[in-house]
Amino acid sequence: MLTPRMVATVSAKNNNGERYYYAFLTEERSVGDESKRTPQHITLIPPFIADKKDVIEVAAQTALEYDPFNIEAGERAMFGPEKDIPVIIIKPNELLHAIHMALLKKLEDRNIAIQPNRFIGDGFIPHIALKPYHPDLDETRPITVDHIAVMHKYKSVKTVLAKNVLGKTR
Repeated sequence: MLTPRMVATVSAKNNNGERYYYAFLTEERSVGDESKRTPQHITLIPPFIADKKDVIEVAAQTALEYDPFNIEAGERAMFGPEKDIPVIIIKPNELLHAIHMALLKKLEDRNIAIQPNRFIGDGFIPHIALKPYHPDLDETRPITVDHIAVMHKYKSVKTVLAKNVLGKTR
């Protein structure tokens, strides 16, 4: 039986009612890093409320199902209610979409509700926000998706709770 391989995880104290999200971090961040500035990332599942243990287990289980793979940067666009957030849209990728759907399904199986919006499920549009404080991203090179990060969002602080390495052949 395969066991989830996590880069690390922060202690599992109970944080019921706080918000979590899943992401692939496109900048180097270690488990335990916290900041008021959101790290550069691709959101896999937007913020939701759940028990920390469930959140971490779902990411670990899903990471076991996929090997690392490459994605490519696509066109630039403006997102947000005011269309004032520059983003790079990721070219369509079946594996990235499959991870998104697998995370959604596992959360649903645990009766964890994700607030419906037009950008989840079939409306999933993977993208990378370009903030002034983010590192430069070489849009000409493939990006290797190799982990699922569990992010904790409390007030304005974002913390990397876990990074689960992808790999079904471990």
